Amino acid sequence: MNTLITPAEVLDSAFSPEELYDVMVITPTDIATAEERYLIPIVGRELYDALLAGEYESLRINYVLPAVAAWTRRIIEPLLA
Repeated sequence: MNTLITPAEVLDSAFSPEELYDVMVITPTDIATAEERYLIPIVGRELYDALLAGEYESLRINYVLPAVAAWTRRIIEPLLA
């Protein structure tokens, strides 16, 4: 399953160091769900596929990855309680 961000990157970006969660809490399926539910409706399938292919690296790193990390956290937060 290809996603724009790894579970480790989600943990680093969307959680503080004081929140002691293991990276195993975040699955690629959680990330893919966040991308399908929140990112693709905004950017469209063509741009999403281009981002997956490595195009627009600056856009991906500076804007898309932090948003996907936050959306992934939103999806898994009920499971962490």
